Amino acid sequence: MDSQLIAKYAFHYLKTVFNRVDVQKGTVTSLFRKIYGVQPKEEVKDRGKHYHHAIDAAVLTLIPKASEREAILQKYFLDIENSQFKDYPIAPFEGFGHHMFDDIKQKILINNVPNKDQAFSHSRKLVRKRGRVVWLRDKNRNLIFDVEGKKVPKVATGDSVRGQLHLDTFYGKIKVVQRSENGGPKRDDDGSFLYSQVNGKDEMWVVGRKPITDLKIDKDVIVDPFIKTHIQNQIASGISLSELRDFNGKIIRRIRVRVKAGRGFLDADNITELKEQTYKSKYDYKNIYYTNSGDNYAFGYYKGIHQRKIVSINLFEASKVGKLNGSFKPEDLFEKRIKLGSGKNQEEVDLYHVFFVGQKVLIFYSDIKELVGLENSMLSSRLYFVKKLADANAQRILLQHHLEGRDDQKLSIDFPKDVFGTKGKDGFSSISPDFIAPRLLLTPSNYNFAIEGKDFIFGLDGEIQFKL
Repeated sequence: MDSQLIAKYAFHYLKTVFNRVDVQKGTVTSLFRKIYGVQPKEEVKDRGKHYHHAIDAAVLTLIPKASEREAILQKYFLDIENSQFKDYPIAPFEGFGHHMFDDIKQKILINNVPNKDQAFSHSRKLVRKRGRVVWLRDKNRNLIFDVEGKKVPKVATGDSVRGQLHLDTFYGKIKVVQRSENGGPKRDDDGSFLYSQVNGKDEMWVVGRKPITDLKIDKDVIVDPFIKTHIQNQIASGISLSELRDFNGKIIRRIRVRVKAGRGFLDADNITELKEQTYKSKYDYKNIYYTNSGDNYAFGYYKGIHQRKIVSINLFEASKVGKLNGSFKPEDLFEKRIKLGSGKNQEEVDLYHVFFVGQKVLIFYSDIKELVGLENSMLSSRLYFVKKLADANAQRILLQHHLEGRDDQKLSIDFPKDVFGTKGKDGFSSISPDFIAPRLLLTPSNYNFAIEGKDFIFGLDGEIQFKL
């Protein structure tokens, strides 16, 4: 929204409370930052930390009324032309010092209030026929009017989902067959294929057809080892990707590969089931269209004595579960208790919390109770918010420091790839009291933080009240 429009409405609202309210242009605020010595005159405003808004707000309170303001600005411009800077910076009142702005930088806690969750809000729209609004009528077909004498339009309501339900690419599932040294599939005495086992079950891969021109022969996992060798031999002989041929001499346009997700692969157990195939197979897992999830809606955090786990749910799954349960409350979208681990290490763990984007957390290093009694300057270095439910398969959540205002491009510059890799924009994987990371990419084993709403309350005035 345009800041001038905001100022227009804020002016009239604040006039109902205060006797004097002034609206200042951004250029005037910038000049007074330099006049008061808050910002060196040669420097450009640093927007890398969100506290710059609070500093501007403080400067605004120091700008005098119009006549005095114009006199100060006139003298400042004249002194600049004459290169006379001995009178600057000036103090707006007795006892003024830069330590006041240092206190803002050190003690302010940014309350990143998340937007209202409207993913499953009921939709409402006017009913139209041939582009014209349909008006309500009584049994006698007479128009119905409201108390103001206006016609009442017909409104349609219903369930809706706001957000991307799933990606546009469809995938399939295959069982991973065991292979001999020459790459051929292994069979048992009855001639049936032998499949690789994972936790006592047949190993399953999510596979998709990738354009041959996008193939990375050294990184992509090609399903058929014979076709992979055939392709490698052609590439070694100088044939380009667009000219590769199969065993029948036909141009290869797409190749079936295992689908990647982040640093690993799509989990066959968590893949989204979109719809059934038209033509059925005798194998159940082949009768479904699979796709990758769209927006991650929420992460369910299960925490036990020894085991921790994140279970994700996307909008598509949440819409189905919520409709089935008759409730779209976050806690009703997840199982209340699940089993984690195996053998002697198996335990039943309860749903501890449901994460959404925008929720705040406070980092602790040894015990959660160490947070109680800390001053804002200490809490500031520990306060983060959930920026993104980053990776469902790797169970990672991306946190961002509450003061951090740099975008991905600026973070990549400030944290060079040859030194930090992509940690600047993608998040550091460990917590350290000696370094305030701009972003953290954490797995459940590193969830050493207090959670807003569960462990503490963050008031609109920036005050934190602990519930420990």
